[in-house]
Amino acid sequence: MISSIDGRLKTARWTKPFIKTDISTVYDEAANLYHYDGWIIGRKTMSELDDSISEKESSLTDVIVDRLPFIGDFSGKKLGIVFDLKGKLHYKTCLLPSGEHIVAVVSPNVKSEYLDELKQVGVSYIFAKDGYEAIAEVIRDLEKYFAVKNLLLEGGGAVNGSFLKAKLINEFSILVYPSVDGMSGIDSIVNYQGEDKSDIPGKGAQLHLLTCEKFSGDVVLLRYAVSYAD
Repeated sequence: MISSIDGRLKTARWTKPFIKTDISTVYDEAANLYHYDGWIIGRKTMSELDDSISEKESSLTDVIVDRLPFIGDFSGKKLGIVFDLKGKLHYKTCLLPSGEHIVAVVSPNVKSEYLDELKQVGVSYIFAKDGYEAIAEVIRDLEKYFAVKNLLLEGGGAVNGSFLKAKLINEFSILVYPSVDGMSGIDSIVNYQGEDKSDIPGKGAQLHLLTCEKFSGDVVLLRYAVSYAD
């Protein structure tokens, strides 16, 4: 993730840095430090990646049907995995401009017509129930069907929070951009959507600093290993 010094995500709100630096460039520079099979993002983040991706109303129904995943042609490609349980996103192709094969994680009770649409353009899909408890099963399915071992979790804050709650983050890699937002209530890099205000999604997580590296434009990369106490 890349954030302002106060952990906020909305780049349009950030103050101008002393040294102007392109956010995308420094982000990609840091990502190249990793050997990974794909990345995971939430629906809102995916909808902003390319103009060919449109967001419409939910495709959920009240009918729950046993369905099989669809695995498109992903050979030799990294994966672009999106949590879109309500089936709101629509695609014109199964590939992102950056070359990743799209994998949609959807609810088992989305409309059959929506799944047919994904299959027609070659977008792979697997299923997940609501709640952070289902994430571990999603990760197992990704490994089973796509043989992935290393995935970058790239937000937004809600999906990051769900993975933290499920204890499925093994490293925090945070680029701190020399800007500030300052307003309360703005989405942060971890933004768990729990109903119980007393819930602490990071409970038991213990962080150990691995590296601290300065990038161009006074951007700092902090890498922390994460372990979980009982």
